Amino acid sequence: MSKKMRGFAMMAIVLLLALPALAIGAIPDSNASPASEGGGAQTTIKVDPDTRDRWRHWAAGGGDESHISTQNIGRIWTDKTVRVADDEKSDFLTTLSVMSSTSDTTTAEVKPLDIVLVLDASGSMDDAMGGRDSTKRITALKSAAGDFIDTIAKQNEGLPAEKQHKVAIVKFAGKKSSSVGNGTYRSEGYRYNYSQVMRELTPCDTSLKNTVNSISPAGSTRADFGLQLAQSQLASNGRADAKKVVVFFTDGSPTSTNGFESRIATSAVTSAKAMKDSGATIYTIGIFNGATPTDDPTKSGTSEENRFMHAVSSNYPLATSYDAGSLGLRAQNSNYYQSAATASELEKVFSGISSSITTGTGYPTHIEDGFGPHETGYITFTDTLGDFMQVDKFHSAQINGTSFSVAGMSTEGNTDTYTFEGTAKDLVVTVERADATNPR
Repeated sequence: MSKKMRGFAMMAIVLLLALPALAIGAIPDSNASPASEGGGAQTTIKVDPDTRDRWRHWAAGGGDESHISTQNIGRIWTDKTVRVADDEKSDFLTTLSVMSSTSDTTTAEVKPLDIVLVLDASGSMDDAMGGRDSTKRITALKSAAGDFIDTIAKQNEGLPAEKQHKVAIVKFAGKKSSSVGNGTYRSEGYRYNYSQVMRELTPCDTSLKNTVNSISPAGSTRADFGLQLAQSQLASNGRADAKKVVVFFTDGSPTSTNGFESRIATSAVTSAKAMKDSGATIYTIGIFNGATPTDDPTKSGTSEENRFMHAVSSNYPLATSYDAGSLGLRAQNSNYYQSAATASELEKVFSGISSSITTGTGYPTHIEDGFGPHETGYITFTDTLGDFMQVDKFHSAQINGTSFSVAGMSTEGNTDTYTFEGTAKDLVVTVERADATNPR
């Protein structure tokens, strides 16, 4: 689960007061006003530099004032600026400002995955990878798929049951069986694997590796049965809120005997399209001789096997068959058909897929920080005037750039209370005057 700051809202309150002053400075500056009385020596009223806009520097975290920073989220900024009141009977205009900020956050919640591994259990899986790699194909598959399962199981640690990723295991070889398990059948004196669901969708844990490890190669390459079983598994056991992923692995041509069979290939693509239409993402992995994902399936020189692997994958979400004219448009920046020539390459392919599907399983959930959106928080901002100072007049309040005039004023003892209306109704300003019990 990750969290990132999406932004924050600032509230600024500005109060404008008119004050008289009897203290006279003698050093002029940019915010000073000359004063003379009866033709005598000219004096200068000295006030502080104007810092009303320093909130921009604060909001930028001390950096570029054109960019708002989240550095000071939740802190309170206050400012007091005194200006010469040229057009007022009072001597100074005092501006009291306070600004705070609240944040909202976007938290990535885990989106569960329903994953179906569709694995080739044909007799040729007992052959070596080829080239200089003598590793048996089935051994390489068990290792790579085992690491894949470990990765998904690790993702499930600490997640509630409803958020955990689920994995189903499907093997394909010969005849199709509706039972769940690792069944075989005899034909003409030989024993072959059924094409069947070995494990239905279940929360992924390392026990699924035992299921994969129990595969013993024997039979043909009925890719159509494998994808039909995957389609049925997602339709019957898939969760409505889960992202659907199919990983289809094979070492040869779709066939019931030997050699590429168009009927079986087209049937497999049909099942794949139905799953893609329902939102599933399909990865295909080929380790057969000539497996080349970079070959363009729309070109005449591309092999039937490579066109088939492209058509089944999400590279071509609209493919209705494996022939060039039935592929439809390729998905932008798609790389769902991959190949491997060695056991180590196959490990990397499965690792890349597990990383890809788990990296993008978050969806944004808005969470309010601090006060609830319908609750009000209060701060008290107190400013003490210097000796011999008094408030002559209260001008206005400004909240987030909107000015509000005083709606009412009441006096109790030596305290004046100013109130406002509308969105400023919760703002209360009190002015407490000195008296015998509180002299200044």
